[in-house]
Amino acid sequence: MSQPRDEASAQVDPSLLRELEDAERAARPLEAVVFLRRGEAAGAPTPDQTERAVAKLLRSAERDTGERAAAVSVFRNLHSFALAASPSFIRSVLRDERVASARSNRGASAPDR
Repeated sequence: MSQPRDEASAQVDPSLLRELEDAERAARPLEAVVFLRRGEAAGAPTPDQTERAVAKLLRSAERDTGERAAAVSVFRNLHSFALAASPSFIRSVLRDERVASARSNRGASAPDR
């Protein structure tokens, strides 16, 4: 079982942190792309290992928050995933030790919602 940590332990893009604060004030969901740590094994994780890691991480965030992500897209070959969820769910994901980094899923030219 992974241990919770401060979200600052993961490399989180400052724009995602700003969006989290805005979304919390507005009580609205947002989107993020999350990159997982590679782990102890040599070589790149297999697509199946990525699927399992994402599923475990999401179950952990669900237990932590009592919520579910609105949408998830797993990038099996990139050891990462995108999700749309509440700010509290995303913060829970960011505190997980399996997370290496995260960024906003909105492009720099995306209009404010």
